[in-house]
Amino acid sequence: MSKYTGIKPGIFCVLSLCRSLNRVTMKKSFLHSLKSVWLVVGALLFSPQLLAGLMFEEQALTAWDADAYDAFGSSVAISGDYAVVGAPYDDDFGTNSGSVYVFVYTPTGWVFMQKLNASDASEHDQFGRTVDIDGDTIVIGSRDALITQPTTDPLGISAGAVYVFTRSAASWFQQAKLDTSDPPNDFGASLDLDGDQLIVGAPQDSFYGDKRGAAYIFERNAGNWSIQEVHRPSLYSDNEHFGDSDSEHFGEAVSISGGWAAVGAPDYLQPGADARNGIIYIYQHSGSGTWSEFQDIRGSWRYPYIRHGKKVKVQGNTLVYATGYSSGGTYRVVEYNGSSWEKVEILDAGENRDISISGGKVLVGGHLFVRPVTGWLETPYPGVSPDYILNPDSTSASLEGNTAITGFPGYDGGSLTSSGIAYIHNFLCDVPYSLPHNSWRQIALPCDPGNRNTVEDIFGDDGLGTYGTDWIVFGYDVSTGYFDPGLTGELQQGIGYWIIQLSGNTKNLDMPAGSTPVSAQTGCAGDACFTIPVGTNYRQVTWNMIGHPFPGNLGMSLLRVKTDVAVCSSGCDLDLAEANGLFHNTIWTYSDGDYKAYSLPAGELTPWTGYWSAALENASGTGLSLLAPKI
Repeated sequence: MSKYTGIKPGIFCVLSLCRSLNRVTMKKSFLHSLKSVWLVVGALLFSPQLLAGLMFEEQALTAWDADAYDAFGSSVAISGDYAVVGAPYDDDFGTNSGSVYVFVYTPTGWVFMQKLNASDASEHDQFGRTVDIDGDTIVIGSRDALITQPTTDPLGISAGAVYVFTRSAASWFQQAKLDTSDPPNDFGASLDLDGDQLIVGAPQDSFYGDKRGAAYIFERNAGNWSIQEVHRPSLYSDNEHFGDSDSEHFGEAVSISGGWAAVGAPDYLQPGADARNGIIYIYQHSGSGTWSEFQDIRGSWRYPYIRHGKKVKVQGNTLVYATGYSSGGTYRVVEYNGSSWEKVEILDAGENRDISISGGKVLVGGHLFVRPVTGWLETPYPGVSPDYILNPDSTSASLEGNTAITGFPGYDGGSLTSSGIAYIHNFLCDVPYSLPHNSWRQIALPCDPGNRNTVEDIFGDDGLGTYGTDWIVFGYDVSTGYFDPGLTGELQQGIGYWIIQLSGNTKNLDMPAGSTPVSAQTGCAGDACFTIPVGTNYRQVTWNMIGHPFPGNLGMSLLRVKTDVAVCSSGCDLDLAEANGLFHNTIWTYSDGDYKAYSLPAGELTPWTGYWSAALENASGTGLSLLAPKI
């Protein structure tokens, strides 16, 4: 299939709002005369939900052998096609021995894959109290697991351990058991995995004082794990002021990502404070195998019991940490500005919820915050409310791309008290498009379908009927004109298409399962962008059918026109491009027999919608392209 990048001039005289559809109208009459067919569609595994304009799909996960008080969903993690759910009070190997359930994504939804247990499982281990997954590696915290200390207790000490599982083909196998020589220390109470690096918290470590805590950084080399460094708090609490123990619980929360590590010590007591207000230590990897303390973030001594750092999560240049008042909790967003970490926002999401970050989204339990395009701006307490509440009762959470998993361990499954439940939420790329009966529409793909990009892959499961009889798609190539790509034709993002369906009812279009946000390209003043194809003709206005490739609204003011010549060589807005005869600053879409114009400054491009745009007379030979910043 050829790359179709534009519409020949004269076919659609949009500037004068001419409504002659010519060949498309001819095809419409042809299709209308053909017989319509119903197609029965199987029941969805996902339950569609609509929150504040965001469509997402939700699937409930439960244990196949659920029992009361298992607390399935106490911990959750997701990576690629695998999701992990901990049930630390499952009793397979004795009371509260604990188990972990692995689910895998299939074309029909998420299905149970395997149940994991420790090779030396025993009662009260709480295996699965914490979990994480990255690629083909799962790490599981068992905070009361026995470790053998022959010189002091040949039967073992309940000090805690972390178990590492790796995948081979369709099964997961235990690769290692990690523990320490400093028990009892609650090792595994927190953990975070980043490739071959793992950080584990031991908040009751007493090496430098009663329960001051520790954090262990492990590294895997050729399948073998070893302790790279052990960190303990560098600042002492003002314990004389309060007259209690040294307990700071450094390591109650830990996170590691991309050369940064964060450790929370929520019971740190600042000098002069009336009660423990907490501290977060931030460490930086030197690149030569060592980690050094880079900065600490402390709660104000004026606010008692704030417990900064009871939860932490770092990804890239963003850190989010929790605080916990007796009456609730908030979450602080901190960003690295190139020299230091600075607080920039307060999020309001309740107390004691896990934090996960992916791209411009922050998930706190079942509360989803979407970062504004312009960046976080600090607001007065109580802070920013969540953009979407996926599940108000979820406390554990994990987010990767546009898929989230949240856990609700207190859920009562029928008569099974606190058996627990977890939810998979797939959003943004599942924004549907409502396609009416017998009406031509311009559409564009809002997400990247990957290798499932044919007409049949994208629309074949939407109940449209028989292709060529009940529905049809048209593209346009500047050199060859309109063409029918057929079921095997490949559709591209950033390009608009015509579609019609004659089923007699409105149909919902959606992207294939596993679609992801588009992989951005470079070229938008250093920011991540996608290049929308634009066709030009010598000294002629050239109409292009375009569509922005993102699953959210894109303001026209964010679009940039880029050329290989002096004008707009570094990117310019639509007004400047129009003033120089390069690209029109208004776009149009066709819907329900009429055109609608969109212009600056308030015009927005919406998901699924195709638009007419015009490259102007001076655009030929300039290497013109249209850049859309990744949102």
